[in-house]
Amino acid sequence: MIDVNKPIYNPELVVAIKAMQESNTKENQDQVINEVMKAHFISPVIISPIPESSSDSKEVVLKEKTIINFSIIENTVNQQFFLAFTDWEELWKWHKVENQQTLILTFDDLAAMVLDEKGNSDGFVINPFSGNVTFNKTMVQALKDEKERREKGGVIEQVVKKDTTVQLGQPRIYPKEMVNAISDYLKKQKSVQAAYLQLMIKEEEQSYLIIVDFTGERREIFDGIGNAAISHLKGMLIDLVPYDSDFGHNATNNIKPFYKRKKFGLF
Repeated sequence: MIDVNKPIYNPELVVAIKAMQESNTKENQDQVINEVMKAHFISPVIISPIPESSSDSKEVVLKEKTIINFSIIENTVNQQFFLAFTDWEELWKWHKVENQQTLILTFDDLAAMVLDEKGNSDGFVINPFSGNVTFNKTMVQALKDEKERREKGGVIEQVVKKDTTVQLGQPRIYPKEMVNAISDYLKKQKSVQAAYLQLMIKEEEQSYLIIVDFTGERREIFDGIGNAAISHLKGMLIDLVPYDSDFGHNATNNIKPFYKRKKFGLF
C-alpha cells in the first residue's frame, strides 16, 4: 500500500536517466529499465466525483461509478502517451495548479493501461519536459513479459519434457541488435565459452532460444543475458538452456555459435 500523504521520489531512476542521457550505453539503458520496473510514478488525472480520504488518511476511497480521466501528451505525429512523472517538481514542469489531482502508478498499472485493447494509447513517457524517456506499446509489452519472467525466478531456463513437440530453426529475420547486445555482455564473462541462437516453437509459443556453453553460476549468467536482450526483443520471448544438457547438445547440431570466446596463446 502506498501512503498518499508521503511525497513521491525516484532518485535512482532520475540518476539512471541522467546517466543514459550523458552516455547512451547498453548498461545505462538496462539500468533505466530496471528502475522503471520498480518505480512509483505520479500521473495527473481528473477524478469525478472527488474521492474521499479514509479514516486513517493513508488512502483514498473511490465511490462507485467514479470516472478517472488521464492526461495525455501527443508527439509530432499525433501519437498519444500517458504522462508519468518521477516527482512533483517534474509534474510542475508540465502544469502547476493548486490541488492537482493525481494517481500513483507502477509500471504494471501503466502497462495495463497502454496494452488495453479498448484504449488508444501509444505508450507512456517519463518526465517529458526533462528526461523525456518514451516507451511505445511494443516496448511496454516486452518489458511486461520480462518482468513477469523475472518474478518467476529470473530469465526462464527452458526445461523441455521428453514428449513435448519442439520445432527449431533459424529466425527468418535475424535479431542482429539483440545478438550484438548479448555478445557485448558475454565478452565480459570469462566463464562463457560460446552461445548459440535458434528460433523455438513449443506448444504454439514462439521464442528465441539461447544455448549457452558456460561454467560457474547459472543464474547470474542467464539473468545477465536476459538484461542485455530485453530492449531488443520487440515483443518476442527469450528462453535459455545450458549447452551441457541433452536438449542443449541436440539444439546446436549443425549450427555455428553467434558468440565464441577467443583463445589467446603464444606463437
